[in-house]
Amino acid sequence: MVAEFPTRFIRLFRGPGWSGVASQDKNNPLKARMNVAAPSLSTVYRRVRQDKFDGSPQIQIGALEAMAKTKPGARVWFKADACDLKVAIQTSMKGKWSGDVDFGDGSVQKMYGECQRRLALVKEAGQLSDRDRLETCLRTLLVDMAEDVSLLARGLTAANDKYEAKYRQSNSSVEMLKMLAWERIEYNTLLEQAKAYHDRYESLLRALDPSAPATGQVRKCLKELAPDSQIFLNNLFKKKRQAADHAMVIMVADERRRQKPYAVPVQLVPYHSIRDQQLQGLLENCHAEARKLGLIPVGDVTDGEFNSLRTLGNQRPIHIYEVIRQVKDSTRNTSPATILKFLRKVGADEHGTPLTELRETSIPPEVIEEFHQLTAVEGMTEEDAVVRLRGQLVPPGYSPASFRLNSPEGHVDRLRSILATYRYRKRLDEYQLQGVDLKLHMYVPEKEEGVYVHRREDHCHILKRLAGHLRTDPPRWFNHRALEEALHPGEGEPKTGLTEAALFGLRKQNVKDAETLLSYHVAAFLRHRGYTREANYIETVAGWHESADGRGLTEQQRKDKNKQMMETILDELMPWHRLSPDLSKMDINRFSRGVLGWSRETLVAVTANIASMELRRREAADIGYEEHPRAGTTDDVEGFFAGLHRHLGNVFTLKQLHERWPTEVREFSKRIDPDLPFYYWTISERFREAEDTYPSFNDDPEDGRLRLHRLRTCRREDASIFTSARGVLPVRNRGTIRQIMHRPEVPLPEVPNSLLPV
Repeated sequence: MVAEFPTRFIRLFRGPGWSGVASQDKNNPLKARMNVAAPSLSTVYRRVRQDKFDGSPQIQIGALEAMAKTKPGARVWFKADACDLKVAIQTSMKGKWSGDVDFGDGSVQKMYGECQRRLALVKEAGQLSDRDRLETCLRTLLVDMAEDVSLLARGLTAANDKYEAKYRQSNSSVEMLKMLAWERIEYNTLLEQAKAYHDRYESLLRALDPSAPATGQVRKCLKELAPDSQIFLNNLFKKKRQAADHAMVIMVADERRRQKPYAVPVQLVPYHSIRDQQLQGLLENCHAEARKLGLIPVGDVTDGEFNSLRTLGNQRPIHIYEVIRQVKDSTRNTSPATILKFLRKVGADEHGTPLTELRETSIPPEVIEEFHQLTAVEGMTEEDAVVRLRGQLVPPGYSPASFRLNSPEGHVDRLRSILATYRYRKRLDEYQLQGVDLKLHMYVPEKEEGVYVHRREDHCHILKRLAGHLRTDPPRWFNHRALEEALHPGEGEPKTGLTEAALFGLRKQNVKDAETLLSYHVAAFLRHRGYTREANYIETVAGWHESADGRGLTEQQRKDKNKQMMETILDELMPWHRLSPDLSKMDINRFSRGVLGWSRETLVAVTANIASMELRRREAADIGYEEHPRAGTTDDVEGFFAGLHRHLGNVFTLKQLHERWPTEVREFSKRIDPDLPFYYWTISERFREAEDTYPSFNDDPEDGRLRLHRLRTCRREDASIFTSARGVLPVRNRGTIRQIMHRPEVPLPEVPNSLLPV
């Protein structure tokens, strides 16, 4: 039982096992009323060895099969998130590698095979007695060593350059300089050793001259060199290997989230740095495998650093920002003379369409006619005519934004703004003819096999970022003093629950602090103090958060809160949107220019998530059910990481994770297997039978209290609450004096002067 249910046997044993017995007999194993059959340990271990789960970066097909078996034809989301790893390049006593970056492309296995080949060659060289074979072996060693000398020379040059660059930076830490100094020493030492081995092998090759070969002495020398050569090769390949400091975990989750566990891990990818395209390739491979099993991929969720996944699709832009970026890039290097040739009329064709010196299909004929009227008929200079045309790109009463950030718009930039705007409008017209309406929706995902595949950012990551923007770079009209006043509400004023930790971002990754700062309670206090616009902003963000993470709301209420958030964005981005919601009339230079104090990534993430959720809401009637608000979040992956930390500790290496990974995937697959019944018994009854589904997220919670409308206070951190002995109240994450004293981080040793690189 302990082998089959390692983390749940005690809970199962203490649960229904003593049902109906006298109170004094509870927890007595001899009085337990159960007879649960279980296989032997050897049987369990044999089944484990036969499982399809391993620690490789390949997709765990067995986990996908378990999901397809439990929920055939389900609409599924793939969720990707990463956890930190303790950096550790390791080699076992059997020569196995661990801790390397591995994207599953076979590069690590190829390097490992090369290392084993060279180790075997060095060992074999000392055992050969035939002269010809010795000569062939030495020539191979010389070729390999020449490549090593070239590689190490380049590595030493790069290490020196990096060290010098960091040394010249005034803010470089001592620890960083130590690490880079040791990097130089290591490359220099290995380079000197490689040159010495190369010279030694050349002298041994000369000793095998056919006229008087000293075969015995050469073999003896190679045998003596073998142990040191193997140490050199192991050190050399450590420099070639790249240590992974993060592990990307991809999980597959049912869109409806009606039963636990909501998601199953299907892929583990250790990496140091990963590009957006690489992650998208991993997710697309997961989509392909899921379709083979009858599942329907409907979306991907990632972190904020993978911003281009929400702007650029496989065939076209999926967010309006990508269209703006492309058209501005296309005009950035266009000369003003060329743009003027697009505008100067030189005649007309048989249909009366104006002809220009150079043809640009995106510029409407009426614009060319107006430019001709202003310059040729009214006698206006071309520069003044360009100013007139530029001003007509926005409604009367509004000033156009400059082409370049924080730089006044001159004649050249005005021409580029005109050309980029008309190219932008033409692109939107073309996409509309293809059935992609980017004129009304900032984000329209692509379809795969007739199904929209949404790409979203995790909602709570965005919330934390919004809180960070409010702390460091609020909207230009936001009075920051209002939040300072919210720390100390007076007698009879609305309580806020706001703490200094939440206001100043002392725990930047804490979702509760972000919820405390951007809450209905803070908005109520600000409105009470007369900060109406600030209160409206915080209340709008709190409502947007509740629409995606709060229970007890109808679909219409969620839609209204999302709409209010989008209107708040458009009030800054396109102030005339209430008169004309056509996004093709937007001033493209306004986009991502500190809208509400947000970064470009935050603006893209919020608008993409809102548009994606509303598109899915419109599809609900055809699909047959509403989307669960938390379907497009990575909370499942965060929960998986929490389980890893429970078993492996707060810090673990990739080797430990690889050893634990098959067990975790196997346990998740067993829990969703309908043919493997399992009973969860807890006091809170959070776990239910397989056929007992969870209620709708739109239903009111069982206790009737809405989480985001409940005022939560912390007596230690909330200065507005008087409490005695505040200084000795428990503090989260604080270690004891002994832990702080006896577990310091040991720094790198000082670099000896005798080892400085030449």
